Amino acid sequence: RIKVERDLTERSTAKAALVGNLKRTLFAYKITLTNHLAGPAHVTVYDQLPVPRHEEIKVKLQEATPRPADQSGLNIIQWVLDLPPQEKRELLLAFTVEHPRTLSVTGLG
Repeated sequence: RIKVERDLTERSTAKAALVGNLKRTLFAYKITLTNHLAGPAHVTVYDQLPVPRHEEIKVKLQEATPRPADQSGLNIIQWVLDLPPQEKRELLLAFTVEHPRTLSVTGLG
């Protein structure tokens, strides 16, 4: 009875990000949690940044709001929240993926 929605809110490649031979794309997600229980809920939310399989692909965290409780070396982001009954909470996650223009990248939302 905890509803979780994860929506892509932005996917953009800025003209300024096309510098030299590199392409930089921003991905932003909004995670919405809604507690439909009669009482409070202690919730742990996990999300993951993409894990590049090529050395020329770089992934950088731009924003995680509220601040995560933990961010492991495997690009796992963890939020721990107390959610009062009937309350809605939003989490924001944004990251950039940078790679050479000539390199085709697949598997991103």
